[in-house]
Amino acid sequence: MKGKITQWNDDKGFGFITPDDNSDKIFFHISVINPKNRRPKINDAVLFEATVDNQQRMKATEVYYEGLTLRPIKSVSNQNSHTQRQSSDRKIILEPVRKTALDYVCLVISIILGAVAGFSYFNSKDLTMAIPIALPAIILFAVYNRQKTPTSKLFTCSRCRCNVPFENRTIRAWNMGTLKLYCSNCHADWLRNREITDNTSYSSSSRGGGCLGALAMMVAIPVGLLSIAHWLS
Repeated sequence: MKGKITQWNDDKGFGFITPDDNSDKIFFHISVINPKNRRPKINDAVLFEATVDNQQRMKATEVYYEGLTLRPIKSVSNQNSHTQRQSSDRKIILEPVRKTALDYVCLVISIILGAVAGFSYFNSKDLTMAIPIALPAIILFAVYNRQKTPTSKLFTCSRCRCNVPFENRTIRAWNMGTLKLYCSNCHADWLRNREITDNTSYSSSSRGGGCLGALAMMVAIPVGLLSIAHWLS
């Protein structure tokens, strides 16, 4: 993984790395820095591997200065047996994304407000009257469709069976309904070896299609109600 040193205490010999995907900061000690003859500095770009300690906190096990790396970071499959045992002790069972009652309330209210806004515009032909009603509908729909965060900070890679931290890619995939997730190394291997197809579980278009479908429903319902009202009149 790549990141940047954002905190460093030279007297105590430890600091924190912020990954490039802006996930949680990761602790590191001077003993894991390579090469040893250069002291870390804030804003140093680094390559690192991380694991989970006994208190379920993320810590770096190897840190290399980007551009000064003497050898490549070891992949998950090549980590020492102790780290493998630690990360593979217990398989983490992921729960699918669940919508709460608040989510459905937001959806219902957004549909109602959308219908009211459409009906208001139909009667008055004045957007200034419809927009103040439509804006809350859009906000509530965004709340309903917001990206959720897994309760666990770790997941079990479906390929190498190691417990690794979530990152933006895997959080997006989980929100799309995918429970078969891969760590960065296994995902990179999958990308290298896969054949080019139109159907991929990590395609962002899947989530976009869901958003477009929900938006289409929000538009179709008010239009249908307006059509019925016009027909009845």
